[in-house]
Amino acid sequence: MQKHKIEPWPYYEDDEIDASTAVMKSGLVNYRTGKEGLKFEEEFSNYSSTKHALTVTNGTAALELALEALEVGKGDEVIVPSRTFIATASAVARRGAKAVVADIDIYSQNITLESIIKVFSQKTRVIIPVHLSGWPVDLDPIIEFANDNKIYVIEDCAQAHGASYKNKKIGSIGDIGCFSFCQDKILSTGGEGGMIITNNKNLYERMWSIRDHGWDYNKSQKIDLTPGFKWMVENFGSNYRMTEFQSAIGRAQLKKLDLWVDRRIKNAEFYNNALISQNIIDPLTPPNYVKHSYYKYNILLKDNKLSKKIDRDLIIQELINKQIPARVGSCPDISKEKAFSTADFSSNTPKPNTELIANQTITLPTHHTLSEKSLDYIIKNFNQCLLKQDY
Repeated sequence: MQKHKIEPWPYYEDDEIDASTAVMKSGLVNYRTGKEGLKFEEEFSNYSSTKHALTVTNGTAALELALEALEVGKGDEVIVPSRTFIATASAVARRGAKAVVADIDIYSQNITLESIIKVFSQKTRVIIPVHLSGWPVDLDPIIEFANDNKIYVIEDCAQAHGASYKNKKIGSIGDIGCFSFCQDKILSTGGEGGMIITNNKNLYERMWSIRDHGWDYNKSQKIDLTPGFKWMVENFGSNYRMTEFQSAIGRAQLKKLDLWVDRRIKNAEFYNNALISQNIIDPLTPPNYVKHSYYKYNILLKDNKLSKKIDRDLIIQELINKQIPARVGSCPDISKEKAFSTADFSSNTPKPNTELIANQTITLPTHHTLSEKSLDYIIKNFNQCLLKQDY
C-alpha cells in the first residue's frame, strides 16, 4: 500500500496563531502584566464547573504544586497507578514522600478502589488516580474511601481534557485536578503548559502563592501603588507561571475542545467498527456513565492468542514504517524504572493485571485533525500487519 501522510497534531489554526501574535505585539507577555492568563483561568474554571483555576508551566509542575500545597513530605505515602507517565510518581518522590504503586484494571488500565485498598496504610495521605488515555477512573468509590479515611484525591487529568464522569467534568471531582497542555495533549498550548483546578479556596491560595515566589495571595490582590518596596513574600515559593502566549493559545483552543473531543470519539468508533471482527483483540468499551475523551485509542491483544507468531513490537514498528504514529501506550510499570531503586518507594504488592497486559497494548492516534482517508489507511495497515503474522 502506498504511503500516506497522516495529518499532524499539534496543528495550530489561524485563530490560535492570531491570538499568540496579538500577545507578542502588545508586549504584555508575562502573567503579571497581561490578562490572557487570568482570562484562561476564569474560562477553564467555568468550563470545569469549579471555583478556582491556576495556569502553570506544565502538568508535572501542577502535580508538584498540588502535593506541596497539601504539605506532603517525608513519612507520607501517596498511592499511584502502575501504568502512567513517570511524573505521577516522580512528583511524589521529589517531595520526599513514598510513592506506593497499585495495580490497575485490565480494560481501562486505570487504578481501582480494590487495588487501592490492597496498598493502603495509615501513612497514606493522597491518592492520585490517572484518567489514562482519556478514560475516566471510577471515582465515586475512591472519593468515598478517601473521605472516610481523611485523605486527599489529586486527579491526574493530563490525558483527559473534555472527559466527564457521571456528568461531572474530570478534574472537578477530587480535591485538586491537574492538567497538562504539553505537545500532543488534547489541548496543546505551544509545547508546554498546564492547569490546576480546585473548589478549595485555601488550597487555591496556597498553590497561587507557591507558583509565584511565595507572594501572599491576599496582599497581592490589594497592592498599594504608592512608591516604596512592597514586602509580599511570607513563605518561599518558586516560579511556575505560564506565559501569556500559551494562555492565548489555550483560550482559543478551549472554545473548540468539545468539538474536538466529539471528533476523537467518532474516530474511536471508526476503529471499533473496523476491528470488531479481529478475534485477537479484546474490545475496550467504557461504561455509559463516563465520557471518554480518547487522547489515544488503546488496543488490547488477547492473551490467549499471543504466541511467538504474534509480536506486538513488530506490529508497532511496521506501522511506524508506514508513518503511522502507533505506540505501546503509557509506561507498562513505572516501578521498573531505575530511578526508583534509590527512592522511597513501594511496589511489593503483586500487580497481576499490570504484568498481564505489559506486552499486549498498542495505541493508535485519534486526534481531531485526522481525515477519513487517514483513518482508513491506519486500519488497513493494521489489519495487514496482523495478517502478515499469520495468527
